[in-house]
Amino acid sequence: MSITSAVGMGRANKPQDVGAIQKLLNGHIRRVPGATPLKEDRLFGGQTASAIKGFQKAMGMGAPDGVVDVGGRTLQTLQQRPEVFRMETRTNRSALSQSGTSAGNSEGSAANLDRRTRINRVAVMHNNSKAWAFAVAKGDFAANTNKCNKFVIDVIREAGAAAVVMGRQPLAAEWAHPGTRIPGWRLIDQGEAPQAGDVAAYALSGGGARYSGHTGLIVDLGSGQLTNMSAHEDSVYPIAGQFENNPATRYRRYTGE
Repeated sequence: MSITSAVGMGRANKPQDVGAIQKLLNGHIRRVPGATPLKEDRLFGGQTASAIKGFQKAMGMGAPDGVVDVGGRTLQTLQQRPEVFRMETRTNRSALSQSGTSAGNSEGSAANLDRRTRINRVAVMHNNSKAWAFAVAKGDFAANTNKCNKFVIDVIREAGAAAVVMGRQPLAAEWAHPGTRIPGWRLIDQGEAPQAGDVAAYALSGGGARYSGHTGLIVDLGSGQLTNMSAHEDSVYPIAGQFENNPATRYRRYTGE
């Protein structure tokens, strides 16, 4: 389900677009604490505006603007199937309980450094794997779907860590967005050098429900030189500079907090 123009205060608010957003918001209502169902009357008003802001807040946006733009992050998140989020809620909570993370650990603690080393090792171990290829089903990701963020979260879990946004795994654009809060993962400052075990991501527009961006991991293949590892259409492998040479790339580092 898509829209032809923006929905929100001061926007075009075409009836068919407002109705589509109302329907999408109702589909994700369980993700927003205290939310009540909207009347799908295709009329934009205060309740719809509040519902959009509430959803954006639940997404982790630092300053919800109450606007759903065509191809924007809010619409992309709304277009994800609600049942997938419910399944991921269970699996990610399980990962959290098994991860051994502790709010008392500092970023440079032995436990967290070991976890990042393990993330690097697991990612490298899956080099050339076809398990996350576009045509292959993997867990709750069907065949013929993009799986770069699935690869990242699977590696993180296998290494004994976790990454959760609103009870589900982060989308690629959420890894990249500075306003997204991912507990246990610090957004690296611009100009700060990435390290092995860091997550790299950048947002992409126009993907709708198919993709929101591209994400992977920074790794050391054993030579002491850093590269990257991510899932592509055919298999998992590094592409020199795919993240490092893209100015839109943001990095996150596991802190265990």
